[in-house]
Amino acid sequence: MRVLYFLPKIVRRGTTSVNGLLSYLFFNILPTCIDIVIAVIYFTVNFNFWFGFIVFVTMALYLSRCFQTVVKDHYYLECDCSDYRDGYGVED
Repeated sequence: MRVLYFLPKIVRRGTTSVNGLLSYLFFNILPTCIDIVIAVIYFTVNFNFWFGFIVFVTMALYLSRCFQTVVKDHYYLECDCSDYRDGYGVED
């Protein structure tokens, strides 16, 4: 009987997780990629290849730096949580 009690909670968490993932994908990642493609095409067509290439390289470096920041923040948060869990937290 306990297993049936936890099943709706597990399904709700899974549904919330998938909903959050799809929302992040469709409202953050996809529009950014579309903007980059539009900018590269615009600069390549209206100016020349080198302007489009510069925009592409700049955006690639920007996105890689953003990804590094997200990973770093996740790592620091994980370290902080493990410090508090192990009893090494900051005390006043």
